[in-house]
Amino acid sequence: MTDRIPPHGTFGRYQGPRRHNRWQPCRCDLCRAAAFRKSKEQALRRLRGIPAFVDRTPVAGHVYQLLDAGWDRSEIADAAQISRKTVYNVLDSDLRTVRATTAAALLKLRPEDAPSLRPALGAMRRVRALSAMGWTLRWIAERAGISETGLRDICSGRTKTVGRDRFDAIDRVYRAYSMRLGPSDVARRSARAKQWVTSAAWNDIDDPADRPHCVTGHNIRRRKAAA
Repeated sequence: MTDRIPPHGTFGRYQGPRRHNRWQPCRCDLCRAAAFRKSKEQALRRLRGIPAFVDRTPVAGHVYQLLDAGWDRSEIADAAQISRKTVYNVLDSDLRTVRATTAAALLKLRPEDAPSLRPALGAMRRVRALSAMGWTLRWIAERAGISETGLRDICSGRTKTVGRDRFDAIDRVYRAYSMRLGPSDVARRSARAKQWVTSAAWNDIDDPADRPHCVTGHNIRRRKAAA
């Protein structure tokens, strides 16, 4: 997975990565100024008695309300301008607190503002995963209540965005059948030839940066085996 490097003029770029050294901290004038501002803000917050961290429980409850209203985690992260990992930590970790700035960014989001369109990447991966398990596109389209032509456009990548209703219909079929073996050997062989993978290959099927771990390095392994 590629790292998202913060832009110049931010404290994150000045601080550098905290768990690895795939990129180095920056000490340019813009990043130094950002670090200085950060230090002054922290000092001012301490003088005013404003906590740097707040209780995670109400923040997580608000994020769950967003999810119930139709947001997904990627949309929440993008709208709040935080990382997807932070959203996962707010929801799923055992931490008792969350940064006050993160909490404020998340609490600004309203359930009724859920986006009506979303990228088609997750839908495309779900359809391909079902096909890799032996479910034909015609069968998937019938189950989801979508035309076969529309589903083929999604599966091929020609469709770039999908409505929430269409995505939810595909997701319902995916959740019900992605771990069941389908009856079509032709669908399985075709998916294998195109290097489509099953749901088990994804860590986060909606994350654009995620790569299916069962096919990553496939050509390299094949060349090594031939050698």
